[in-house]
Amino acid sequence: ENDDYVLQDKVQWQTLLPAQKLQADHEHDYAEEVNMIQGATHVRLNIFPDGGISRLRLFGKIKN
Repeated sequence: ENDDYVLQDKVQWQTLLPAQKLQADHEHDYAEEVNMIQGATHVRLNIFPDGGISRLRLFGKIKN
């Protein structure tokens, strides 16, 4: 999708990773929990309740 569509929230988001419980001061690694989708150009992170997060790292493969 075009960045303008994403910034205006005019895209249909798909769930890549269902809601997960998190722990403070802990590194979380999710592999088995990830939903397989065709491809992603952008990722949105929702935190409930609103809390802090120090880093989000995503790993994938570039498809042509």
